[in-house]
Amino acid sequence: MANYGYQGAYSTTTYGNQNAAAEGGGFMNGSQSGSQDSPGGTKTYGKDTLRPVTIKQLIEAQQPHPDSEFKIDGTDVTQITFVGQINSISSQATNTTYKLDDGTGLIEVKQWIDADAISDPTKQLPKEGGYLRIWGRIKAFNNKRHIAVHVLRPITNFNEISCHLLEATAVHLYFTRGGPPTGEVKAEGGGDGGMFVDNNGGAAGGGSNASKLSKMSPIARKVYELLKTSQQSNEGLHVNVIAQQLHVPANDVYKAGDQLLGDGVIFTTVDDETWAVLEY
Repeated sequence: MANYGYQGAYSTTTYGNQNAAAEGGGFMNGSQSGSQDSPGGTKTYGKDTLRPVTIKQLIEAQQPHPDSEFKIDGTDVTQITFVGQINSISSQATNTTYKLDDGTGLIEVKQWIDADAISDPTKQLPKEGGYLRIWGRIKAFNNKRHIAVHVLRPITNFNEISCHLLEATAVHLYFTRGGPPTGEVKAEGGGDGGMFVDNNGGAAGGGSNASKLSKMSPIARKVYELLKTSQQSNEGLHVNVIAQQLHVPANDVYKAGDQLLGDGVIFTTVDDETWAVLEY
């Protein structure tokens, strides 16, 4: 199976159904030899993939000809997995149809009934309004698209929904824009307050102390240099000491301190008026 480059390969599922991928990529035990699209099916599959998707991607998937695999982002997909809220349930003698909504679209999901299966009276059945995790395949019948279910499972931890959407997004970006960049991750825009941490432990995009100081007032740079070079205890220097040594008013030192503290190049120690340099 493909390694999409985002935290490893999607060779097994991590949604509480690990045996699904290991035993046929989503089939229930003992069901690998038959198609779930109709009872008693005999179609078998070779090299399978398991791709996290949204319902919108399923609806817009392309099929070059009726016997070919569906394509999403120009890539063949065999088995898919997605999550959705149950909009409606329709039960027939041979199958149960769920209409699911994930916020991007609606699609029908068909689960064929195994007449030989032993029913479990203690098993909780899906209900309208609940959420399901689906493993299955895209099918089309009379120009109407649906999902033939291999496995479905109620969702009890709603973090799984957010996790799935993020995973589907990562895989989509891989196929449309390529793998993630290698090397150091940098925040876009190059501005301060980046979302990621750089190799020095500071905010990526925030830059080094030197780049930050270049944007500050002259008095702020003087205060920083004094804190960095003067002999002092681990407690740093008090505002009044800084003002005396620089021969400037204490108010100017406070203003300079606001800039330095705001950009994270100095920090307070024993109190709010005693500062030290933050060395990376």
